[in-house]
Parts: sequence; structure tokens; C-alpha cells
Amino acid sequence: MDSSHSRNVLGVDNTAAGVKRSAPGSLLPPFEPSSSPPCFKCHSSHTSESKNRYPTPVRSSSLGILSTPPPQLSCKPANTLQNHITNHLAFSRLSSTPLSALLSNLPSSLAQLVNKELLIDVLNNLHCVGEIKRSGKDAAGKPLESEYCYTPDRDTDSGRRDAVVQGMGRVGLRACRRTHKV
Repeated sequence: MDSSHSRNVLGVDNTAAGVKRSAPGSLLPPFEPSSSPPCFKCHSSHTSESKNRYPTPVRSSSLGILSTPPPQLSCKPANTLQNHITNHLAFSRLSSTPLSALLSNLPSSLAQLVNKELLIDVLNNLHCVGEIKRSGKDAAGKPLESEYCYTPDRDTDSGRRDAVVQGMGRVGLRACRRTHKV
């Protein structure tokens, strides 16, 4: 029998079964088979934290309908959301952006936490963001939604304000564009 392939009592090849074996005179350590790749082992501690990331549906007692609880942002995601929205409006090529575009351009980490009502609340609390209220209907018969614009004069972040005013050459929206034409 060949010495490089040893068989156990049942006749199974030990080298195929994953028994530690290194070549004679080899400087490499023996190969140890594993049940999962090493890249998954080092990240296994994070899996228990990510299980509770999404809100669990709550069953309404009277109707038996599943509804999700209203999202509440902690301080860090709220600041991240405010900065993302302000930066989007400040550095966008468009002078004003509708609410649906802001909602669809959120990063996936924030989009899971934010709904339309919460986004409106955040926009109303930002001093450097102005709202252009629009009335009427579009060509498809849908009501026009409000648009939001960046006002550099009211921005407390001097770095962003300077980048927009000096770097991009924009001073904000003209007064005649801050109202919707009827």
C-alpha cells in the first residue's frame, strides 16, 4: 500500500477525510478543514446585533392587522439624515428638489428608518432648507408636491456654506423662484 495514502479500519482514505497531514519536509503547517470559511468566523459576533435591526410588526388588537410602529430616530441617525438632506440640496445641480426625490435618494441605511412624515418633520426643522409650496395638479392629474431648496445664508455649517457660495458660485434661490406660479 502506498505510504502517501493511508486508510483507516473502515477503508476510508484519511487524506480525503481531512485528517491533518503535511508533506514531509514541508515548512507549511498542516491543513485543518473547517465547517465555515475563516472570513465568516471573524464576523460571527456581529450577527446577533444585526438580527434586531428591523422593526418588528405589531398586531393591532381590534382588527388583527399588522402595522409597523412609527419610526423613531436616535440622535446619531437623525443628525446623519439632516446632514445628508442638507448636503443633497446644497450640492445638487437642481435649485429645488421635490420630497419624493429626497426620499428616494436616501442611503439604504437611512431609507429603512424614514417615512414620508418623518422626512417632512426633519425638513421643517432645518433652518437652511426652505419649502416651495405648490398647488394644482400635474399632467397626470396628481397633486403637485412641495419642493425644497437650500438657503446658504441660514446654514450654520460654515464649511458647507463657503463650498456652495465660493466653490460653486451659487448664492441660493432667487426670491421669484421661492414661490409657485399659479
